[in-house]
Amino acid sequence: MIHVRNFNFNDATVWTIVRDGPRHRLGTVTGKSDASFTLRWDFSVPLRLEFDLLASVKCVTEELAVDPGDTLELQISVDPSQDPWCR
Repeated sequence: MIHVRNFNFNDATVWTIVRDGPRHRLGTVTGKSDASFTLRWDFSVPLRLEFDLLASVKCVTEELAVDPGDTLELQISVDPSQDPWCR
């Protein structure tokens, strides 16, 4: 389970990236709202979360150690351009 809290006014499209493989689209989180996504995860491999804000920045987290059954929370700040992992 991946919970996303979007504190930004823009809509965000959220993706997962496993190692250097292709990204997988989880869905969209409307501005100033929360959403939860279920991801089938049967193995212990690090993953990254990515979000693209509509008409704004794209951000990718560092690798996260994830095991089957884990729950992750991603918080999108009001001004993610100040976060070091956003470009």
